[in-house]
Order: sequence, then C-alpha cells, then structure tokens
Amino acid sequence: MKGKEGSGAASSFRQTLENPEATSALIEAGDKAVEHFTDLAGEVPILKWIVAAGKTVSSVRDYFLVKRIAAFLADFQAISPEKRRVVIDRLDREPEFAKRAAEAVLTLLDRVDSEVKAVWVSRGLRAYAAGLVTSAQLMRLNWAIERLLICDAREIVSAFEWVRAEPRRIWGQSPYALAALSVGLASFDAKWEEGATRPTELCELFVRHIWKPND
Repeated sequence: MKGKEGSGAASSFRQTLENPEATSALIEAGDKAVEHFTDLAGEVPILKWIVAAGKTVSSVRDYFLVKRIAAFLADFQAISPEKRRVVIDRLDREPEFAKRAAEAVLTLLDRVDSEVKAVWVSRGLRAYAAGLVTSAQLMRLNWAIERLLICDAREIVSAFEWVRAEPRRIWGQSPYALAALSVGLASFDAKWEEGATRPTELCELFVRHIWKPND
C-alpha cells in the first residue's frame, strides 16, 4: 500500500474513526453486512476505499474480513469521545503515523482469524495513540495477536495473574507456556535446574492494554 493508495487508505481510515454514526450501519448489519456491502460502502469511508481499490466481497474470506472490520469499529465506537479524540488527533498531527496505522490495521484485520482479535487490534491502536506503548511494543503485540490461539491467550493471562500474586511461581512447560514463548510473551531462564518459563514485559502490556483495558 504505497503512494496515493496508502494516503487514500489513511484518509478513509481517519474519516471512519471520526464519524461513529457512519459505522453504525455496518455494525448493526452484522451477518447481513456482506449482503448489503455496496450500500454500506457509500456510508463507511474505509469500505468505500476497499471498493475503489478494486476489492470485492465475493468469498468466505471477504465475508469474515468485513465482520472483523465491524468488530474493530464497534470496539472503537464503544470508548469515550475523549479517548476517540486522542486517536483522531494523533492521526491529524502525524500524517506518516496515520498512513502506517491504516496500513497496519487493515493488513492485520485481513490476517487475524476472529472478531475477538479484531477488537484486540483496536485496543492496541488506542494504547499506542495514547502513548501507553511504543511503536516497537505495538508491533510485537500485533505479532502476538496474529499468532496466538485465543484459548492459549486465556491461559497465559491466568498464568500471568498467578505470577503477579506469587512472584516465585514458574510456568513450567505447558502448551500455553510454549505458545507464550513463541510470540515473546514469555522468556526461558536456563539458570534454574529445571528451566523456568516466566512472563515478559510484553506479556504485562498484553494483559493491561489488550486483554482487558480499563476504559
């Protein structure tokens, strides 16, 4: 997504986030969103951009992409106007950030496998816009979001809470610990005789800003 195409995506992305009324039709359409895609595209700028870019909603993958976009927008719409403004203002102040954000979000929404993860993508963007995570941390969080199984994420969060309550507790070699290791949410300390898998700082950011942020 380069040049004018990238700029068009950024502009459409910003307009969509700024106007919650424009996204209500997509959110409310739910399972019928694809059926009425052409009509909805006239109301939702980011969908209009998708059509202008030569995309059509004609496959199962396209159908679920539209649903993930709706889930992303629903999460963004649910936060307070003040927090929405934080994201919009940063998009306005930093055109390059706006372009990168639009590209990253649309690419990630195309790759993730559930509406739950689409909500996580929204939360990551909000945390970054508010200055709660760095760009490098956001990239690592997005990497984890894309690759984690939701069932493993749930176990990882529970294990993180155990460690917070009992700092000397270790995760061992459970499936969720191995999943956490594979995406940077845990590290392996070989100094222990049996080896110790422990949550990383990135895991704390995932729990605090992605799993259940305090809105």
